[in-house]
Amino acid sequence: MSSLLHRSDAISMYAMLDPAPASPEQIERLAQIEASSSTYLRTTSDSEFAQELIATQRDSNRLARENNTLLRKQTHALRQGLDNLESNLINTITAESYEIRRRLDQSLELQIAHHSEITSQLDEVNSGIRLLVSIAKDQRREQRRSNLLIRNPDQTKAGECFAKGKKRIMSLGLISDTTSRHNEISAAIQEFKQAVALDPFNEQSLLQLSIWCRHIDDRSEEWIHYLRETKIRATVELKNSDSEQKRIAESTLNTLCFCAPTSLVDSGFFSIYINEFQDFCEEQSNSLSKAARLHVVALGIAANILNNTEYQRTHDLAQAAISTFGAEVVFDKLLSIRSVTQHKSFIRLYTETTSDIKKALIAAIDKIESRVA
Repeated sequence: MSSLLHRSDAISMYAMLDPAPASPEQIERLAQIEASSSTYLRTTSDSEFAQELIATQRDSNRLARENNTLLRKQTHALRQGLDNLESNLINTITAESYEIRRRLDQSLELQIAHHSEITSQLDEVNSGIRLLVSIAKDQRREQRRSNLLIRNPDQTKAGECFAKGKKRIMSLGLISDTTSRHNEISAAIQEFKQAVALDPFNEQSLLQLSIWCRHIDDRSEEWIHYLRETKIRATVELKNSDSEQKRIAESTLNTLCFCAPTSLVDSGFFSIYINEFQDFCEEQSNSLSKAARLHVVALGIAANILNNTEYQRTHDLAQAAISTFGAEVVFDKLLSIRSVTQHKSFIRLYTETTSDIKKALIAAIDKIESRVA
């Protein structure tokens, strides 16, 4: 590429050094001078010198015209050569550009293929690692189960009873007959009771007993007893040195903080929920999703409204919820709860909150207008 550019520069330099051809105006001017000189010499003298001078002038003019013609031909040839050189240069650059791009594309394809091969190999390695980790976890669980069986066989049997009860509950979706469903639930309850008899700290079974005993008879306080026991036993198990037992306790409490307000408020045990479970469930719900937290908090407000709790407490609970979730979201949730919308405390709460929002909005508008003015 550098040699082509050097030749181009050289030709351009030679073109600049060549004399410029005479213009048509210059040639016409020479002819006029020649004619004037000839006429003048003929009228003033017929000497031999004059004739020679005329002849010399004519020869000079002829040579000038010939030189001009030659220069035009040279200029044309030079321009044609420059055009050809430019065309060749462009073609060469284009061809080399295509070649460079082709080589880059080939290099990129090789790199992509190499990257894909490495990625495939890494995927295989990761799959192998995941398989080894899975095997290790299974072995660890089995080892723990063996150790537990040796240390505490009753706790192991309790876990087996809980698993059997859960399987019975999971099969309910496949049973359409009401009597058969009732019998399956009763059998599951017996499995859960057997698990608790073997291991009083089997909080999973206690929670299942609370849920399914309520399903059979929600006016009986037996299921409330199991709910209380679940909260106590799971809280104790949170301090268990065994990480698996601690994980089970955390999972049980997360379920409890969602189920307790749902069950107690829906069954009308407002006072029990407010006094024994509300603060615990709302604090525990911080580990749940935002939608689940809203459900727990809204049921707490509803319980206080329906329990005819002092209005100031209900108002404070509602304002705390509104500051976290927003007024529209909180009231939409409360409106979906049975019997709340007809209660005077709810109507007052809604009216005052709406009025406060309007006042705040008007104050904000006035502030903006005063700044603009």
